[in-house]
Amino acid sequence: YWRCHNKEFYLKNDKMKSLYLNTVKEYMPKNNLAITAFCVMNNHFHQVSKYKNSSTHLSNYMRRAHGGFGMKYN
Repeated sequence: YWRCHNKEFYLKNDKMKSLYLNTVKEYMPKNNLAITAFCVMNNHFHQVSKYKNSSTHLSNYMRRAHGGFGMKYN
């Protein structure tokens, strides 16, 4: 689960949802994480993932993906 900064509705249009999903895909580690389900809402994102070896990969991925989305959004 991830929520937009200050509960803003950054993902309310299809263009921003597409930007977010492309960024998530871009930063996803290829061999250590698989997204099994997701739902993009207007101000938050739900994700079900499987990870191998360590949850560190999940934490690092989330930090990089959301930071990357923030840079692209701005």
